[in-house]
Amino acid sequence: MRPALLAAALWLAAPAWALPKAVDIEAPSALATLLRTHLDLSQALQGRSPPTELEWARLCRLAPAQARALLETEGYFEAHVQLDCAAGRLQIEPGEPARVSELLLSGPEPELGRWQTWRAAFALRVGERFRQADWDSAKRSLLAQVRAQGHALARWERTEAEVDGRSVRLTLQLEPGPEVLLGELRFEGLQRHREEELRELLGPLRPGRRYTEQRLLDAQTRLQRSGLFDGVWVELDGEELQEGNRLPVRIRVKEATRQQLALGLGWQTRSGAQASVEHLHRRFLDQPLRARSRAQLAQHAQLLELELSTHPGRLQQRWVGALRWQRNEEPDTTPYTLGSLRLGRVEETNRNDRSYGIELLSSRQGEGELAARSQALLGQAGAAWRRLDSISLPREGWLLVGQLSAGPARSRQQALREQGGLARAQARGQLYLPLGPASSGRGLALRLEAGQLWAPAALQAPESLAFRAGGDDSVRGYGPRSLGPQRLGTKGLEPVGGRVLWTASAEAQQALPASWFGGLGGFGGAVFVDAGQAAPSWRAAGTPGVGAGLGLRWRSPVGLLRVDLARAMSDQPQQAAGQWRLHLSVGIAL
Repeated sequence: MRPALLAAALWLAAPAWALPKAVDIEAPSALATLLRTHLDLSQALQGRSPPTELEWARLCRLAPAQARALLETEGYFEAHVQLDCAAGRLQIEPGEPARVSELLLSGPEPELGRWQTWRAAFALRVGERFRQADWDSAKRSLLAQVRAQGHALARWERTEAEVDGRSVRLTLQLEPGPEVLLGELRFEGLQRHREEELRELLGPLRPGRRYTEQRLLDAQTRLQRSGLFDGVWVELDGEELQEGNRLPVRIRVKEATRQQLALGLGWQTRSGAQASVEHLHRRFLDQPLRARSRAQLAQHAQLLELELSTHPGRLQQRWVGALRWQRNEEPDTTPYTLGSLRLGRVEETNRNDRSYGIELLSSRQGEGELAARSQALLGQAGAAWRRLDSISLPREGWLLVGQLSAGPARSRQQALREQGGLARAQARGQLYLPLGPASSGRGLALRLEAGQLWAPAALQAPESLAFRAGGDDSVRGYGPRSLGPQRLGTKGLEPVGGRVLWTASAEAQQALPASWFGGLGGFGGAVFVDAGQAAPSWRAAGTPGVGAGLGLRWRSPVGLLRVDLARAMSDQPQQAAGQWRLHLSVGIAL
C-alpha cells in the first residue's frame, strides 16, 4: 500500500517544472496579443501559483474552442487551430477575414422622411470586414443618433448576423417609436435656489417643445456654467409616455456651498512673496446675486477687487458691477496706482461670449514731480468666438477674442494738460491643429495677437490701457509685462506701456507615455518659439523679443498645467539675450 499511496501523492502534486513557462502563440501580432490577453490557458501561467495537472488538462481541452471563439470576434470564421499542450505551443492559421456580403436594414420607410438619412448613417457597409466590435458599435451608434433626434424610445426590433464561411449577411429592423415632446420639469436637490430662477436659466428647455438630446445637454451646460452647482444631471424621467407623447425631464443638482473662502501664498520674480484671500458669496442677501471680493498683498504690489453680479438668466446674460484698486512698485518699472469702476452686462455660452458696458478709470503713473495723472470714461464691447473640441483642454479648433473701448480722456503731467478722444482695440486668435490620429497625441498650437491705442500724442493714457508684452501667455523667456518702451523716471529709464502690441507663438506638442510617470496619463512635451513687442508706434517697434524653449504639459482634472523653460533669444533694454526663465501656469488664456 505504501508504494501506491506515494505514487498517488506524486500524481496529485503535479510538478511545476513539467509545465511550460508560457504559451508560445504563433499568429499575426494583433491576433497573438488578443489570445495572449484573453485565452484562459495563457492567463493560467501568469498567475501567482501554477495550475494543477488536472486544471491544466481541462484548460488544454477548452483552449482550441476558446481560441476559435476569440478569432471569430475579429471576423476569422475559418481559422485552423493546433495546440501542443505539452510544449505550450499554439499555432494559428486565421485564413481570410469575413466581409459583409449583404445588409438588410428596414424601418418605417413610408412614414418617416428621415429614414433614408439614418439608413445611410449605419457605419458597417457591404464589402467591409466584419468584426464583432464594429457590429456592436454600428448598432449602438445608429440607435443613439435616432434617439438624439427626438425618438427617445427607439429600439432594435431585430438584429442578426448570419455567417456563411467568409461572408456575413446582416439583418436589422429598427423601431423608432413616436417623436417625443418634453414634459414637466422635475427638480431635485434644490435647497437655497428657487425653481423659477432655474426655469429662467434653462431657457429653451420648456414643456411642449420637441425633445432632442442636444436640448438636454445645452440645459445641463447652462446650469454648470452658472457657477451655482457642483454637479448637474439633466435627463428624461422614465420610459412611459404621458398625454401628448410627452416624457418628463428630471433635473438633479448638487448645490455649491453658499460661501467660499480661498487663501493663497506664492512668490513671483518681480513682485516677490505674496499672499491672497478671496471670498465668494453665491447668494448675497438671499437674492440671485453673486458677490466676490479679492485682496492680494505682495512686497511690491497690492490689489483689491469687489464685484457684484446677477445670476445668469434666460439668455445666459448677467449684470456686473466691479470696483478695482491696484498699486504696483515693482523694481525696474514705472510705479503706478490704478482705480476703476465698471458696470456692464455679460453673455456667456459654450461657443460665444459677449460683453458691453462702461468703465471709469483713474491712474497715477510715476513719482514726484514727474508723476502723470490720467482719467478716462470708456464705453466697452467685447466678444469671443470658440469652436473647440474642449474649452479647458483643447486639441482641435480655433478661438478668436476681440475687445474695443472708446471715450473721452484727459491727463496732467507737471504743467502739461491734455484731453481728447481715446480708442483702444485688441484681438487674439488661437488655432489648434492635430497632427495625425488622435491616439498619437501630436498637435500644433498657433497664436497671434495685436492691439493698438489711438489718442493725442501728448495724452497719457491710464496704465491699464497701455500695452506690454512678455510672460506666460505672451513671449516666454522674458519677465511678465517687461517688453515695452522706456521713459525717463525718478530711477532713470523705466519701462512703460506702449500704444501698439503684437505677439505670435508656435508650439508643437507630443503626448508622453504614461509609464514615464508611474502610470499617470495626460502628460505631454512641447517645443515652442514666441515673439513679440510693445512700442509707441508700429514704426518704432524695433527688434522684437524672441523666446524659445521646451515645456512639459499635464492635462489635469482642473485644467492644463504648463511648465516651460524658455531662453531669451534677442537683446532687449530690460533683459539681455541668453537668459533662461521658468514659467508655470494653469489653464489657457481664453
